[in-house]
Amino acid sequence: MRRLATILVFFVMAVFFAGCGMFSGGIDGVGDASEYDLDGSFDEKIVVDQGDSFVLNMSNPKKSGYAVEGAVFDPTLVRLDKYIEVKGEEPGDAGRVLYLFTAVTAGSTDISIKVSKPADSTYPVEVFKTVHLVIEDD
Repeated sequence: MRRLATILVFFVMAVFFAGCGMFSGGIDGVGDASEYDLDGSFDEKIVVDQGDSFVLNMSNPKKSGYAVEGAVFDPTLVRLDKYIEVKGEEPGDAGRVLYLFTAVTAGSTDISIKVSKPADSTYPVEVFKTVHLVIEDD
């Protein structure tokens, strides 16, 4: 019985501290990158400095029957460092999709996030979100 109580205490502590990390102002794996929430916007303009890292953060379109196909961008201007899917916390919550980029060279480009509908093979891949990115010299 004592062993079960000890295990339970460790479990509760682990859940508590994991939860605290979720609310301490950062998303695991993106460091101190600037974050841009794209919810409620199809077409966004973002200005960053050369060398800056930034995160495009949006609702996962899975709940609506879509699947993220990827991002289209100019690799001479930006580098995709990481793609992250964050699970939803509530039942029915599809979670978040995060793209971590680094601005490599000054200039401007578009980043298009594309989706498809896996349940309908005739449905074309289409643009879900567009970001007009301006990268300024440091």
